[in-house]
Amino acid sequence: LPAVLRIEAAGFAEPWTEDDFLRHLRRRHCIGLVAETRDERVAGFAVYELHEGRVHLVNLAVDPAARRRGVG
Repeated sequence: LPAVLRIEAAGFAEPWTEDDFLRHLRRRHCIGLVAETRDERVAGFAVYELHEGRVHLVNLAVDPAARRRGVG
């Protein structure tokens, strides 16, 4: 989570807090995932909700150093 919080802070004027992430990820229908570099550093993340017949993207960010490289 520390790497996700760092990426979040670099990408948004009003970033989610750790509590925001935890609140969403504790929901049964909410899923979080990370994209990693070959050396296993977090390059980006997504948080999304699964609903009947659709997916709702809640949050998505890519590390500034990994942007424009197909991570998002």
